[in-house]
Amino acid sequence: RIHGHILLPTALSLALSLRAATNLPLSHDEFYTRHAIQEGLDLHLWEAPSLPYYVVQWIATGGGALDSDLGLRLVSVIAVAVTVACVAEAARQMASKTSAYIAGFLMALSGVALTRAAEARPYALGLSIFVISFLLLLRMMRQQNRSSSLAYGTSLVLGLLIMPQGIVVLIPHALIVLQRDRNWVRFKGWALSVLPAALVVLAGATVAWLNVFPNMHNWLDSPTVTQFVDGMLWVGGSGNSRPGAGSAIALALIVLGLTSNRAWVLTCGAILGAAGLFLG
Repeated sequence: RIHGHILLPTALSLALSLRAATNLPLSHDEFYTRHAIQEGLDLHLWEAPSLPYYVVQWIATGGGALDSDLGLRLVSVIAVAVTVACVAEAARQMASKTSAYIAGFLMALSGVALTRAAEARPYALGLSIFVISFLLLLRMMRQQNRSSSLAYGTSLVLGLLIMPQGIVVLIPHALIVLQRDRNWVRFKGWALSVLPAALVVLAGATVAWLNVFPNMHNWLDSPTVTQFVDGMLWVGGSGNSRPGAGSAIALALIVLGLTSNRAWVLTCGAILGAAGLFLG
């Protein structure tokens, strides 16, 4: 049975995401996605970290046959809807059903969700996998068995393969485990479940340190601490550094998390992870 706190925000998300995905032209980066699935992945070895996502797109588009703008973005549209559903369910488990409705609708309306839904890039898919991983973490903490630990660890590995930046979720995950159990034995169990993901991170860090794929990041400026506030406004506003509706919705989600006795540690950990990612 699908409950209203999941169904209603998800239906709204699908409607808004489809509208955004059909109304916006392809961005510069999305042409890389189209080129990869049409011309062959071997031509994109220079951006190897994106290859797992291109494989998913190649499968989803039938080997490049469904390469219209909407066809390329369907994975992102579905991923955003999954994210909204999982956010609502996570809010229910961490707080209440009322919080679930609020969080689900805020996520469906957020500029971040709508922007990512209209983008054939890895971010929406990666986000959805990491939100699923959080629900699997909550299940693992309830059940404390091998299968739930394996499911959680596998989701982290899949998420990192699609979106390596998602490593920052380990910070709030670790904090929520410590807050809920305050048991070092269980924390060690959590640490063991994330060991495969840690190996993926180690491999990625080694590649980054060796500067194997310089064309992917050498053109980027290094942010400073003084740019952090502008950077967070930019993220919340989906590319607009001026405070607006998108930033207001992002702030509302943060406030909602901070007002829950069980979720405030998770929210603070997420903010800390975002800061580390931005400054790193």
